[in-house]
Amino acid sequence: MDWDLGTEIVALRAEFRKLPVHARVVAAADRFNEVQRSLDQRFALVRMTRARRVELVKERDWILAEAKGYRRGVALVGAGSAIRLQRHVDERAASAALVAAEIEEVDRKIESIEVDILSLQTEMVEILQRSIADSEAKIRRVARARRQRLSLKLGDAGRNAMWSPVAVMGYRAWKWSEDGFHGVRQPWLHPRLAAACSEGGGLPHTDGRCAEVAYGCGIYAAKSLDVLMEEVRGFSDSRVAVGLVGLEGKVVEHERGYRSEIATVLALAVVDWRSLYLMEGPDRLAALFSPPVKLWRLGTAPLPLPRTADKAWLTVSTFLEEQTRRNQTWTSANPSE
Repeated sequence: MDWDLGTEIVALRAEFRKLPVHARVVAAADRFNEVQRSLDQRFALVRMTRARRVELVKERDWILAEAKGYRRGVALVGAGSAIRLQRHVDERAASAALVAAEIEEVDRKIESIEVDILSLQTEMVEILQRSIADSEAKIRRVARARRQRLSLKLGDAGRNAMWSPVAVMGYRAWKWSEDGFHGVRQPWLHPRLAAACSEGGGLPHTDGRCAEVAYGCGIYAAKSLDVLMEEVRGFSDSRVAVGLVGLEGKVVEHERGYRSEIATVLALAVVDWRSLYLMEGPDRLAALFSPPVKLWRLGTAPLPLPRTADKAWLTVSTFLEEQTRRNQTWTSANPSE
């Protein structure tokens, strides 16, 4: 039996379980389960067969020990007794030969089972590898589709990027879990995030060098809450957050949204199952974005999430619109403007 294959199966299973549940694709699921059942049966059978071999070896050794004792007796007794003892020796030798033959048969059976296990393990590795590859491809397809949807929502980009002396207001959505908040491309471990790109500086790019999907690098944000609502799709997810972000540095304007060099979360509405948390303030937001995410630690009393999507969105949009007015008022008074 190939123990390296067994180790690889354990590693592949662990890798598969790390994938998001919604993204897991089990290639040939029926065959996967069938192979697993067959492996379990073969492992059980080989354990029983090996146990039987141990019993047979003990039985053979006991018979041989008896035969050895009888042979010693033959040398010590008279002719009459020697004949009887020799008969015992011959009987034990015959029994030992039968047991030895059975041991050989058990060895062949163990070898056959191990060949089956090796074949099934090889197939299991192939199924898991294919499942992981298909799941990762699905994740990439979903991400591409989402970015493509976003590109349609943002509309065509203007020719020139802008450098505003104050933050440009935009809106974003995140999925979240205890390990943090997640955008389409990367996690947000802090309310402030700078864009990254493998194609060099001057982010976000406007020359198409990195625009394989959507419009390329940058922190994306919608211009209006209506555009954001199309992306959130009515709070159908049990753990989603929507928020106001201030866009700084180089900001590329599109018809319905922006791509920026830097984005800072200014206010956040967090949905946690049937509860709604409205968050503002740099200290509270910094604590919120530091995993593990524990909403109850922040000292903010949750609101019950309205039963209908329209009422829920009205609550959230009213909060974010008020936060937008406050932040625009504050930046307008900025002496650096």
